[in-house]
Amino acid sequence: MNSLEWLPVVAALAILVARYMWTLKRSEELRLSIEIRHAWVRRILAGPGAEVLAVQTVRNSIMASSLMATTATLALMGVLTIGHAQVGALGPLASPAGMESLLHTPAVRLFLPMALLAACVVLFSGAVRLYHRASYSLGLSKGSSDMHGAAEAAAIIELTRAAHLYRNGWRAFYGSIATGAWLVSGWMMLVTTLIIVGIDIAARIE
Repeated sequence: MNSLEWLPVVAALAILVARYMWTLKRSEELRLSIEIRHAWVRRILAGPGAEVLAVQTVRNSIMASSLMATTATLALMGVLTIGHAQVGALGPLASPAGMESLLHTPAVRLFLPMALLAACVVLFSGAVRLYHRASYSLGLSKGSSDMHGAAEAAAIIELTRAAHLYRNGWRAFYGSIATGAWLVSGWMMLVTTLIIVGIDIAARIE
């Protein structure tokens, strides 16, 4: 693969990394989001009457994370199936000529989308687990338990960690779409990356 073929791939990866680093610098928005989540937990645990709100909110979060974990799993299976067919059609790469053409095979191009989709499954599944754990803590209101302080601290930590995993799961999912386009061509990967990042910035999806 010559330098011209690598150029759009390197450019696309640089854009994805730059976008991710930029989101990490938005500390003020992240701090506000955490503070709002803390205030919500304190409101839910302040006393009876907010149980329905807590159940609906946590249920919606679990459903959203479960949906994305399932989507990432199905996408990973699809990439594995397509990749196995493409790599298998090329035959063994035992000869020197075959080794020299390794970078031209789908095997290398499959690695990034497969790794990112696998990360999506882990991140979204972890978010489901933490939202599920938080539901137990949110059930211990001030009027029903002497463990109110511990329940509040646990719920805040679990919801904050779950939101962090969910947010990074989406970022990994965006990356898997962009790098998956590399199976078509490097230029397709660059165009897809520009579209995804452009929509992400315009919609402020965080």
